Amino acid sequence: RIFYTTRTTLVPDEGGSITEGIIGRPEFINPLLETSPTDEALVHTIFSGLYRYDAAGIVVPDLAAGMPEISPDEKQYTITLLPNVQWHDGTPLTANDIVFTIEQIKNEAVGSPHRDAWLSTTVEQINTTTVRFSTKDVSGPFLHNLTIPILPQHIWSTLSPTQYSQTVYNTKPVGSGPFAFVQYKKDPTGKLSTLTLKAFSPHPRSPHIHTLTFSFFDDAQQLEHAYINGDIQLTGNYTTDASDRIQENTTAQVTTRTAQYQAAFFNQTTPALQELS
Repeated sequence: RIFYTTRTTLVPDEGGSITEGIIGRPEFINPLLETSPTDEALVHTIFSGLYRYDAAGIVVPDLAAGMPEISPDEKQYTITLLPNVQWHDGTPLTANDIVFTIEQIKNEAVGSPHRDAWLSTTVEQINTTTVRFSTKDVSGPFLHNLTIPILPQHIWSTLSPTQYSQTVYNTKPVGSGPFAFVQYKKDPTGKLSTLTLKAFSPHPRSPHIHTLTFSFFDDAQQLEHAYINGDIQLTGNYTTDASDRIQENTTAQVTTRTAQYQAAFFNQTTPALQELS
């Protein structure tokens, strides 16, 4: 018995499915146009960025092979991609996709809410697996910018920027993340009710769960009712009083950290703020 308990390591099983409930319905499952928490949750499930946040909120490589090579003046970031990365449709993901995504974010006609964060940055392709970002000024938080998920150029380059908010790819996305789009369903009123994804095995972090379904609700009461009835097995947003009621149904609560940073910017044209001490 001692040998068994000391020499056994628990590992996840493979397969199965789970349904998660979310308050709010997606509009833009698109890294450039995401505006709501629902959009953001789906984008980071279906798409990958050069970097991502781990469970502790630390920036770690995702599509990148390692952390960036930073120039001595801290204004250039050179990044190499993992080999053989693919989009969900089997197309290779290359440095062209990185450059294309950033250029579209900066394109005023696209209307991306992330545009301001990239206006002082340029990006260039060094080769098919390497890109270099150049910033106008030294920026401590710039590494967090690199967690922006990447769009497939071979799909979105066929559209004009004015079509980005209207295309079917906002609800039938093609990404490179751990889960790939399978189908969606609408309720009798035409609202999106569920979105089903499957594990993408070529992804370097291929999930153990094979099928993930999101169910969308208009408010917390609907979500709570669905959970108590067993229609969903997981949710990440509920009120305190709902939590107390849900606890009666043998529920485990898991707390995670939210990645964020705070920055102070000094106007150095003011003489008092030009002094180092």
